[in-house]
Amino acid sequence: MTSINTSSSDSLYLSYRFAGPSADLIVPAVALYLVALIGVVLNGTVLVVTVKSSSLRGSANFLMALICLCELVHQIGHTFFLFVVISGTNFVSLLTADLIMAPMIFASNCGLMAIFSAAFDRLFAVALPFSPTTGMLAESLQGPVGHKFFAGTFIISFGSTCCYVSIFMIIRCKNGVTQQTNTRVLRSLVIILSINIGGYLINLTMYQLLDAFGSILGPPIRSWQFGFISGILLNCAAGSNAVVLYFNSNEYRRVFKKEFQALKGYFCNKNAVHPIGAKNQVQNPNQKNNMDNIRLSQQRNVNLINLNRN
Repeated sequence: MTSINTSSSDSLYLSYRFAGPSADLIVPAVALYLVALIGVVLNGTVLVVTVKSSSLRGSANFLMALICLCELVHQIGHTFFLFVVISGTNFVSLLTADLIMAPMIFASNCGLMAIFSAAFDRLFAVALPFSPTTGMLAESLQGPVGHKFFAGTFIISFGSTCCYVSIFMIIRCKNGVTQQTNTRVLRSLVIILSINIGGYLINLTMYQLLDAFGSILGPPIRSWQFGFISGILLNCAAGSNAVVLYFNSNEYRRVFKKEFQALKGYFCNKNAVHPIGAKNQVQNPNQKNNMDNIRLSQQRNVNLINLNRN
């Protein structure tokens, strides 16, 4: 691994490179990690129910599972950051971070592409049911290319928003669609836009504002910590897929309940303690049959003895 550029003039680096474990770094890292950990569990539940249920085999279901998988890998990446600040290292070389975090950066970009593809899939399902979906290449996150990534995030999120608005307008203009259906569709669109896409847009906006006006917050550490607000909101959005699906999809809710009941039954049966009396009651019928067979055999022997005497 390459060494860190110790001649860096970054004030945050100069203030905390030899500080060891610092609450200024650890508290935001722990808060972000806890939210990410919950998101990992929730996204994992979507993957489990999608694999186990034969009714979740549509293109939208697979795309949703892909989104959850990407977000799960993306959120696991926060473990490295937590380890760096808790260990007191505080800073590692860029090459080290790139090599370790490459799968998580890749997953984060794939998650954006999956959200975009899911939006197109639903648009084609309404407008052109038999048309194929398309995708785009993701970009990396470092240096000038990172600025391009933020711009691309905005464009992709805007495109996803247009897709959902088009979906609602098409459904609204179709004949035979009830007001109840329109209300349900609009509610789902608002939730999806606010949580899935809104999380990325808020994160994008926050970082751009901090880049332009971060100096008014005081020391660089304050600007750095303030950026965790958008990071935590983004991870809340990334981990909310299971919750949104549970409350807004009857099919997912039914499968979730089925799997939760099966899991509950497994642990209840595993931890259940059977009373001794109950065990004896289960064995009593077999014991009774054995006693009856013994009595019958003894009676036959007595009859044979009497017959021989006669």
